Amino acid sequence: MGSLLLLTALSILILAAEKREEREGEDSLPFSLTYRQDGVLHRIQGFRTETAVCFCVPGNLSLQDVHLDMETAECLFIDGGQLEDGDTIAGVELNRIYEAGASGTQIVFMQGSKLPVIRLTTETGSMEAVNGDKEYAEAGFMEVYDEDGRMVTAARMERFSGRGNTSWDAAKKSYAVKLEDAEDILGMGAAKRWVLCANYYDGAYIRNQIGFEIAAQSGMAFTPEEQFAELYINDEYAGLYQIMEKIEPGPNRMDIGNDYLLEVDYIERAVGMPYILLDNEQPVVVHAPEKGCDLEGVQQFFDAFTSDLENGSVTLAMEKIDVESFAKRFVMEEILQDMDFGYTSQYLYLDLEKGILHDGPLWDLDNTMGRGTAVEAEPLFVTDYELNYNNVSRWYAVLYGQAAFRKLVSEEYQANFRPALLALLDGGIEEKTAAIEASIAMDQVRFPAPRSVFMTDAQLEEHTTHLLNYLQDKLRLLDTAFAELQTNMDTEVILPPTEVKENPLEENPPEEMPGALQQEETGQGDADGERGLIGTLMDYRFPAVLLVMCGSGMLLWYRCRKTGK
Repeated sequence: MGSLLLLTALSILILAAEKREEREGEDSLPFSLTYRQDGVLHRIQGFRTETAVCFCVPGNLSLQDVHLDMETAECLFIDGGQLEDGDTIAGVELNRIYEAGASGTQIVFMQGSKLPVIRLTTETGSMEAVNGDKEYAEAGFMEVYDEDGRMVTAARMERFSGRGNTSWDAAKKSYAVKLEDAEDILGMGAAKRWVLCANYYDGAYIRNQIGFEIAAQSGMAFTPEEQFAELYINDEYAGLYQIMEKIEPGPNRMDIGNDYLLEVDYIERAVGMPYILLDNEQPVVVHAPEKGCDLEGVQQFFDAFTSDLENGSVTLAMEKIDVESFAKRFVMEEILQDMDFGYTSQYLYLDLEKGILHDGPLWDLDNTMGRGTAVEAEPLFVTDYELNYNNVSRWYAVLYGQAAFRKLVSEEYQANFRPALLALLDGGIEEKTAAIEASIAMDQVRFPAPRSVFMTDAQLEEHTTHLLNYLQDKLRLLDTAFAELQTNMDTEVILPPTEVKENPLEENPPEEMPGALQQEETGQGDADGERGLIGTLMDYRFPAVLLVMCGSGMLLWYRCRKTGK
């Protein structure tokens, strides 16, 4: 790591530390921890639980290298002796309660799994504004250490902000990072934009990871890369996160040139962005290109494609798609049973010049594989998912009626997807969970609130068992559904009439929302603040105007009353 970056990191860290010291008040903690890693001195602040102050130490550290920095306590009582300022914590027992000084404050030390560590320092040294307003962003600094404790990235953050939709109300939030310069983080390729995914509503923590892994091993194009990491923000432990590539065009992301990056989404999320409408008024948002966007051309393509499918010209429709990408996505969505399928985070890309539509890449998989509206494995979920409302499901229902498409689906499943599933079922799930188990324990202490309306009281083992049982059942069902006997002849598909789905925000309370609106960490449309104030006002333009009118009227009445006019 270059000396210039190291000096920059040190200057940012010193400035943030000074600002934090200015804010310290009566509720200061008895001590903090310090350690030096790859030449940089770091601090770990504890956090208060209902019963104790907890200190979470990264798993890529030796406790011998971690020291006490006493602030309000004289010492830490440990096994009949005591530790004082500057002493190492090598002798402490993890997950055991100790007492600090005369105050008797209870102290617990925990240590995570051997994972990379991401340390963020915000410009203000505080997370109050960032966590209080998803549209708010500030600058800062990012350091990334690999699982062996080596600094691999030190970079300025141009923008650090929240992301997510209804999950923004969760205790543990996801974040978006935009760096000043493109950086290769943990071998995932150089880019400026990154996602820190909280996985708050996935009790097994690994659905995003295994979904992306199956997709990548099966040859699905542009599947995002990801890695688990411990996150520390302003010296405070922030939880177990996945750092992910953001879905966007680019040489180390989606190398699609001037093709159109599209997303099927809910209308309330599309407002303020360029989009076209499908038959039942489902919007398709155009994320790229930013310049020279031919919305009319995109609309004409989808009108023709949908008309061919709905009116029986399936052969013509199949000439307008990359059939292999659709076959792969079909199998993947069968495995996932994603309750957001066809409603949000449904990414596609379109070569408008050639008139070819590609399905993918995948995104946002925490509401999948037995977590969501379909908690049990079902046969052929994709071809029958709310056909009245779901355009994408209608596409797949018609395509699967074609013998050639079914044959390709069967071949993809047998050659690519089934081996990946078998590997997960043959110890892969347990291995992945064990690799992050200690970090999950810390994360759950940091965020003890119920994670979901689904299996709210379940422990990690129960969530993992549920996921494993789901995948075992799904494998059995897919073996039957994609058998060669199913691929011999075309089948006539009778679709129900399309209907416009009512706004889910009005139909359901937040804890019961289907599809996108229980969509958490990884909603893309407004994740980095692209919509901003204008988009928000557009969403709520009538109540906003009414409020302004009422306020103006009250002000006018008050002024007239004061002046006696």
